[in-house]
Amino acid sequence: MRLMRNFDGVLFIDANKYVDLYRTHTGKIQLAALKEQQDYIFVTEGVVDEVQRNKVREAAGFLGRVFKTLQTSNLAVPTHLFSTTDNHVQQIQDALKEDKDQINIVNKESMELAYTLLVQISRSEDEVSKALEELFAKPNSPTDDELNRAKTRMERGSAPGKKSDPLGDQLNWEQILTQCSGKNKLWIITGDGDYATEYGGKMFLTAALYKDLAR
Repeated sequence: MRLMRNFDGVLFIDANKYVDLYRTHTGKIQLAALKEQQDYIFVTEGVVDEVQRNKVREAAGFLGRVFKTLQTSNLAVPTHLFSTTDNHVQQIQDALKEDKDQINIVNKESMELAYTLLVQISRSEDEVSKALEELFAKPNSPTDDELNRAKTRMERGSAPGKKSDPLGDQLNWEQILTQCSGKNKLWIITGDGDYATEYGGKMFLTAALYKDLAR
C-alpha cells in the first residue's frame, strides 16, 4: 500500500536490509516495494557507503551457497560381492559417471555465471544496483553537529552501534533524530538488534532510543 504523499513521518531502512537484496531469492518483490515508496524513504550517506562497501562480498557469499559444488554421494559399489557376470554393477558405475559429468558441466556454468554477476555488482551494473540508483542518488549528508553528537554517542557506548564498529549507526541515528523533528511517526526497517528487541512477534524500541525520540 502506497504511503500518502503528505504522510507525517520518517521511513528509514538500515543498510543491512538493502544488502539483503544481494543475498535473497525474493529480491524482485522487495525492489518493487522500494520503488513504490522511494519518495518517502530517508537515506543517509552512511547507508549508501555501507551498501557499496559490503554488497560484492555478501553477494559472493550468497552465490557460493546457491551454487555450492554439487557432489555425487560417495557410493562405493562392492563389486567383490557380485558375480562377474552380473552387468548391473557396470550399469550403476556408468550411471554415476554420467551424473558426475553433468554435474561438472553445471558447476562450470554456475561459476561463470557467478563471475559475470559479481563483475556487474562491483560496477553497480546489476539489476539490484540499477534499481537502487535513483533512491541512492541524493543521500542526506551529516552536519557537523550531527557528526559531533555521533562521536560522543560512540565514545559513551550508547546505542545504536558499538565502540568497536566504525562510526555508522550512531551517525545514522543522529540524522534520524534531526529528520524526526516536527514529525509524529518513525518507521525503522532493520535487522540490527541495537534498535529494538523482538518478543512474541512484536518489536520494542530500545529504551535509550525511545528517550532520544521523546526528547
